[in-house]
Amino acid sequence: MQDNWFIKGLVTNATWAGLALIGGGIFTYLSKTGSVWTVPSLYGLGGFLLILCGSLASRALLNIPFSAGLRITETNAAASIRDILDRFGLSVLRIDSPPEDVFRYIATTPAGTRIAIHQLKNRAHYIQLETNLVINDAEQARLLALPNQQTVFREVRTRLAISKIGHCGVGAPLQQVTLTKTIPITGTATEYHLVQAMNEMELALSLVSDTLNAHIGLDR
Repeated sequence: MQDNWFIKGLVTNATWAGLALIGGGIFTYLSKTGSVWTVPSLYGLGGFLLILCGSLASRALLNIPFSAGLRITETNAAASIRDILDRFGLSVLRIDSPPEDVFRYIATTPAGTRIAIHQLKNRAHYIQLETNLVINDAEQARLLALPNQQTVFREVRTRLAISKIGHCGVGAPLQQVTLTKTIPITGTATEYHLVQAMNEMELALSLVSDTLNAHIGLDR
């Protein structure tokens, strides 16, 4: 494999060198013969060099490694996630984990959204995020009075599908909507993925809340 890359590099460099040599030779010939194409060819050569420089610069930028922060793995998930949440200044509560969990945190965002973050023992290569929207009795009564309950449910499900957020509880009787998000931690997960997932969860919760509020008026 390394030999193939080496040969490809040689061929690529030789190709560019050949093109540059041909272009320089043509321009020299036109200059010596006093051709009317001398000036246009000079502009063409300049444009070629600009495109070449832009291409090389783009390739260099693409090869710059992206720093996405602390890496999360199966073995360091509890400590890494707690460190990330602390550094972002979030309120964090570690609760007694049920037997199926490795750990479980409740993180509260600046907007007040409570998000549970936990790692299951039988699926340790995933981190699970959950948040809830509880519907009180008065809100349920207003929803039951609507002639188009199913339309409201479909609208909520559609918004969540677009957001790519898992959910349960969207249906009659509507008592609690639970939103879920799963992050694989198989070697590439970083704090970027955790923070992004939490932002997506908070946005999805806002979409659900706004949709229900538009139909029944939430008491909050």
